[in-house]
Amino acid sequence: MPFTGFINTSSQSHKITDSGAGGTAFSIGKRSYNGSIGVAPDTLPAENITEMLSKKGYNTGVVSTSSVTHATPACFYAHVKLRKMEEEIARQLVHSDIDFLRGEAQGFCAKKRRVQLFRFFTI
Repeated sequence: MPFTGFINTSSQSHKITDSGAGGTAFSIGKRSYNGSIGVAPDTLPAENITEMLSKKGYNTGVVSTSSVTHATPACFYAHVKLRKMEEEIARQLVHSDIDFLRGEAQGFCAKKRRVQLFRFFTI
């Protein structure tokens, strides 16, 4: 391969990185704080790789063995200050430009009152 890249996925706020900060580092290319999902350390939304590629006409997708609203996959389509904001993460997923999504439907997505957020997706 002609290209090689490196990224520092360590948290800006803690010695031990959580999946939100690690996933955010991968998706936006910058370190952030533990609990963050797709936001810079100043809590402002930061454009992620899937958004950049969608703007250029590429199809994008997210595949995960965890819930689709879990911190790691969410970093590629959502922008929230805290990973606990699953309802907002789900809302942003429905309105994202992601072309393909595959993940577990247990937990948040399986709760009956929230399933309507996913009416556009096959889970």
